[in-house]
Amino acid sequence: MDMPLIFEPATVNDRAFYIHVHHAASRAVVEEMFGWDEAVQDRMTGESFDRGNVYMVWHGDARIGVVAWDVKDATLTVHDIYLLPEHQGHGYGSRILQDFINNPSGGYDRIDLQTLKLNVRARALYERLGFEVYDATETHWKMHRKIA
Repeated sequence: MDMPLIFEPATVNDRAFYIHVHHAASRAVVEEMFGWDEAVQDRMTGESFDRGNVYMVWHGDARIGVVAWDVKDATLTVHDIYLLPEHQGHGYGSRILQDFINNPSGGYDRIDLQTLKLNVRARALYERLGFEVYDATETHWKMHRKIA
């Protein structure tokens, strides 16, 4: 059996890693949709980190990515899932979401998330895991899944 993924609460010392993972994981799609402005991306990603509820994702002794979520009104909202490119495509994103789906310990019965419209890999992953589009903006698909 593969090692479990460990979610470790982020500290202020993890802020630079969070920004690095965001940039590495999302630059191609963001650049295609909006163009890439490093200062803007640093600011926006830093603000996301500062919002809190951020966790480092560890696989063994390797820090492979980040995830941010919160629970409110029986809904778990996944704000961010970013994996370093070398750890994408190995099932870790699925495992993170399956953990939320199969272990709803926070009193939620629904999971909400969103993805950029051009991030077809993320949308395909979410749909494979039972998420459905319930709304859209000009730039994002808003998706949800009920927990049985």
